[in-house]
Amino acid sequence: MKKALPILALVAATLAVPVAASPAAAATSDFRGVNWADQRDNFVDDTLVLGGLSTSDSYATTQAKANGILTGFQNNLGANTNEEIVAGIWCEVLKLPSVGRTSNFFNLGSSVAGLMAREDVRAAAMLATLPEVDERRIAAVGFSMGGYRAWQVAALSDHIAATVSACWMTGLKEMMVPGNNTLRGQSAFFMLHPGLYRYLDIPDVASIAAPRPMMVFDGETDPLFTPAGVATAYAKMHKVWASQSARNRLSTKVWPGLGHVFVEEMQDEAFAWLDHWLRRD
Repeated sequence: MKKALPILALVAATLAVPVAASPAAAATSDFRGVNWADQRDNFVDDTLVLGGLSTSDSYATTQAKANGILTGFQNNLGANTNEEIVAGIWCEVLKLPSVGRTSNFFNLGSSVAGLMAREDVRAAAMLATLPEVDERRIAAVGFSMGGYRAWQVAALSDHIAATVSACWMTGLKEMMVPGNNTLRGQSAFFMLHPGLYRYLDIPDVASIAAPRPMMVFDGETDPLFTPAGVATAYAKMHKVWASQSARNRLSTKVWPGLGHVFVEEMQDEAFAWLDHWLRRD
């Protein structure tokens, strides 16, 4: 019986702020979650505002509205991941008696970036144990924050045989410019590994995956990553794969006229490339 070629699909991460809870909360198999976000996504030039809220709301009004919206998620959709259950999972992961709204994950001895990285590594390891999966052909594919997660898990896990990352690659220095989306916080906390960038640039981390096959796409007009940052990152990565005698295993491409997208044409090219490296007849 032929085994499946599995894809570890990685998407943008969201963070629920938990109330205080103990580790006695339900297991992750009981999760029923809802993503509450700005309907325009996070690729906007002005302030991000969650649906139902307004920039003119006071703190008291925001709290009242949020309580009503979260209650609606619970009563109408059966959501249960925004309070005790999520807090209980954090308690279990961090080995702490309680975690609350005011908890600082750095002071707790961890970071949301580290937790997300660990979850992706564990997901890859779990895939490798499934009887219907060929553990030699596990690929990580992601777009946007998922693109970041794709090359990160490839760097951290030997279970990842090949990687496709769309629209998340740059040099750190070139990204840290006034107005860049990363400086606004939000998803940036999922990329903030304390102390890491004293020693390694972003493409240095991705290059830990060498010499395994990796494809990296970026859009020419992507507002989140400067052309200089993309070029810097690509140059660093190509040097590493070349040093491993694996030039042909790294494919990088800036798509002319495209922004922060992963359109059908890009996907077709990506999956054809994966077939080349991972298909076994």
